[in-house]
Amino acid sequence: MGLTFRRLASKCASIFGIKRVKTSFSPRQFGVGIAGGCETAVHCARRFLESMPAGPVMVKLDFSNAFNSLHRRDMLLAVKDSLLELYPYSFSAYAYLSILFYGPHKVMSNDGPQQGDPMGPLLFCNTIQPLLQSLQSELHLGNLNDLTL
Repeated sequence: MGLTFRRLASKCASIFGIKRVKTSFSPRQFGVGIAGGCETAVHCARRFLESMPAGPVMVKLDFSNAFNSLHRRDMLLAVKDSLLELYPYSFSAYAYLSILFYGPHKVMSNDGPQQGDPMGPLLFCNTIQPLLQSLQSELHLGNLNDLTL
């Protein structure tokens, strides 16, 4: 029952957080808060590619296991910087190790949002937003863990 309440609280927190960061994510992030975001990113990239002169290249990066590559400390610092209202809840959910069970084995997890957490995409995109903003290419789009440069 506790997991159900936690997911419900995360869903509410996610809705609130997306409304707060939606304008700062746009026009670089399409994975959170943008209806039809993936399709929008594809059309933007296609239009840019069609108008590109000969010489430059377009690169699409798909980070393997990207969500689990984020350290939770970095996620929490990103939340503290841009979604301060969600920091106490995020801290209570991610400040300590998670215990994952695999048969008789226990795995201690200190990376990434927990699988199935409705706040996971928001936490991921919020954490990589400074990276996207720092890129110097003419085009840089993010759709969760897929980046186009």
